[in-house]
Amino acid sequence: MIEHKDLVLARFDKVSDLKIRKIQTDLWASGSIDKQDLPPHLLLAAYESGALAEILHRTASFAARQERIQIHLPSFGFSPLAAKTALLYAAPAYSEKLFDFYYAFHESLGEHCRKPDRLYSEEADLSVLHTRIGTLKLEQMPEVLLKLALHPIGLVRIEALEVYTYPQRLSQSYPLANLSFKLASPADLAQIMQIDDLKRTKQISQAILAGQCHLVKKDGRIVGFGLLNNSFFANDFVELLVIAAEYRRQGIGAALLEYLAGQSTRKKLFISTNQSNLAMRSLLKKAGFYFCGQIDGLDAADPELFFLKEKL
Repeated sequence: MIEHKDLVLARFDKVSDLKIRKIQTDLWASGSIDKQDLPPHLLLAAYESGALAEILHRTASFAARQERIQIHLPSFGFSPLAAKTALLYAAPAYSEKLFDFYYAFHESLGEHCRKPDRLYSEEADLSVLHTRIGTLKLEQMPEVLLKLALHPIGLVRIEALEVYTYPQRLSQSYPLANLSFKLASPADLAQIMQIDDLKRTKQISQAILAGQCHLVKKDGRIVGFGLLNNSFFANDFVELLVIAAEYRRQGIGAALLEYLAGQSTRKKLFISTNQSNLAMRSLLKKAGFYFCGQIDGLDAADPELFFLKEKL
């Protein structure tokens, strides 16, 4: 097996997790398969680039805006390996939600994966979308598959994404959260003002009426907003980006910024922040913005830094 530096796993609900662990434990106890280093999962990607910080950031952003999905694991299969052994796995049934989920994930992170639709490189040919059960000898395959046919896994729910450094070190876990985005209406103003500590009522009201105020909701509650317009020398400009204090550092700001970039219709998207706002500057760098200039004198001893992201 080729050892990749970073793995991204989709983790299941507790009931399904325990069901798969029992199958693995029973087969291991009978000597049929090897002991597993990783918990039950659906493998989404294996990365060879070593860009762990970027993978963590983009996985957090993706997880923060994705709802939990249910999939079906109705059957088992195997893929031959070296030395008369095979990888035993559970295969998911076709699901539009699952494949939308998978391809949306790779659209976000695919540039770091050597071959996004494969687990291994050219040396092997195993589809990414599988749940690993274990490795066994080919001569044991008929007996093991007969046993497993009587104990299908069935429906499982994907509830989190986890990034591992192979083979077993967990780097970070990100629960899937149901985020939604929409344009604000005047009826949303009161909730928005509860988030905005500076109480910029006039500015935000005007943006709402102009169709320039975008909301992010988590579980139906407004948790952040952004103002997007084309006021910066006829270029698109994120005038404000605000996340409720109790929801910060959960990837929601990154998800909202990515959403606003998708709403931008110009080639260039600008945004600015104070030099002292290190958290925002870090977010912008991870989101692909680069420093393009500054203005002094707006705030005493705290220049306004401007950042740019250009569409390819």
